[in-house]
Amino acid sequence: MAERESLLKIDGSHGEGGGALLRTALQMSVLTQQGFRIEHIRSGTKFIGLDVEDVSLIRVLAALTDAEVSGLEPGSHSLLFVPARAPRPLKGLVKTDRNENGRGSNALVIASSLVPVLATTGGMSEFSVEGETFSNNSMSFDYFSGVVGTVHRKQNLFATMEIEKAAFHRDSEGLISVEVEPGPFSGLKWADRGRPKLMRAVISYSGFPHPIAERCIAHLQKLAQSARQTIDADVFDLESDGPGIHCTVWTQYDNGVGGASASGTRTLRAEQLAHAAFERCFEWMTTEASLDPIAAEHALLPACLATESSEFKVSELTSRFLTAIWVIKQFSPVRITVKGSQGGFGHVSVSR
Repeated sequence: MAERESLLKIDGSHGEGGGALLRTALQMSVLTQQGFRIEHIRSGTKFIGLDVEDVSLIRVLAALTDAEVSGLEPGSHSLLFVPARAPRPLKGLVKTDRNENGRGSNALVIASSLVPVLATTGGMSEFSVEGETFSNNSMSFDYFSGVVGTVHRKQNLFATMEIEKAAFHRDSEGLISVEVEPGPFSGLKWADRGRPKLMRAVISYSGFPHPIAERCIAHLQKLAQSARQTIDADVFDLESDGPGIHCTVWTQYDNGVGGASASGTRTLRAEQLAHAAFERCFEWMTTEASLDPIAAEHALLPACLATESSEFKVSELTSRFLTAIWVIKQFSPVRITVKGSQGGFGHVSVSR
């Protein structure tokens, strides 16, 4: 296949060199209608090349844009992606792949990557995604609903999710349903987060005795009281193919939101699970940041697409976040100003 002179060349080893770099490039390609070739995919990780999660997402985006694609197989170190049209709304089931060991995709990673793209299509999207729904290392359902959803709504991005079936491991099969409304994005004016409004927690579990979840709630309330906070908590006993338990804690301010999640095992005490999630959330609360690092990653792309300027503070400038900025600037002249250095507190401004 002849190489086009107009194609953007992306180095997949830049910065964090992982899946977030690739997903940001795919989003920007679809949104700006610029084709690109990426080399050295995921070379900054232990598992180099496209994984099944990447392949599943690329197939969806290619179908939505009638894109020309080359190199779409697990393990591929390079990919050509050239969209032929603006994305259309998404309907139906997004089926995800598994590798030879039975490891599947994280449904929330795929869905959260699609949400800002689908909001630009001018039509309602209604779809479902297979895959893992709760994880220690990736986006989880409760974190998206409580934290990312709050940020997106402030950006005039409305996406609702429901969990049809939980999956606490990559080798099990969960299912979420998603609706995304079309509409223009608004700027995020969160330079000063203001006063705390509420602290929330959700315990989602399956295959564990209910008293385990109640112990998590009791310990969260004890931790909140010692920190001079009050916390509202919910417990959900979910359908799942296998056992699992997950705790998510977040705090919403006048102009900010952040939180953390933790996954449990049969050998981890309920109190340890609650403590892990609460401690990471409280660490963020002790800063002046309006967003935690993961929330900042998800706020970035809509902020770059909004006609209004955005300003927010993040508790840690991660390599993933700074790499996403680098990728966005390869496709767009958007102005993104970051005060701070990697690993530290950051002040972010975005304008067009």
